[in-house]
Amino acid sequence: MAKKRPRNDTHDKIEDLALYRYMVDLTNYMFTVIESFPKKERMGLTEAVKTSTLTMMRDTIIVGVSDEKVGVLERLNYELKYLKVLVRIAFLKKYISEHRLEIWAGKITEADNVVVGWGRRLGMRAGGDAGEKVKEKGAKA
Repeated sequence: MAKKRPRNDTHDKIEDLALYRYMVDLTNYMFTVIESFPKKERMGLTEAVKTSTLTMMRDTIIVGVSDEKVGVLERLNYELKYLKVLVRIAFLKKYISEHRLEIWAGKITEADNVVVGWGRRLGMRAGGDAGEKVKEKGAKA
């Protein structure tokens, strides 16, 4: 007879969050894509993308159990904007194809929509959409 896993209400609660599911999907995709980055970027862009994404995964877990959700959601919103820039740089350096850019940008937008929607319901100040204009090619800063 197989032993039942003890019920962990906090873990189950986090896994039920839409944001958690989006972030797991985004994190999984990130690991798939960075495998194709050049080895010379291992300590540069690759590490920045990985750190940013894993920080957001950690913050997603924190927001699931914390009473101070607004601050964590704002941090997630800013980190999504930062990841947007990193993904755009990867595209401009030709480390990812336009197709991968579109998929990654879509995943960032989906996660950001959840973050912004949840944050607005809790009174978070408007931070904009982290997924906006990721795909825009050749835009000047």
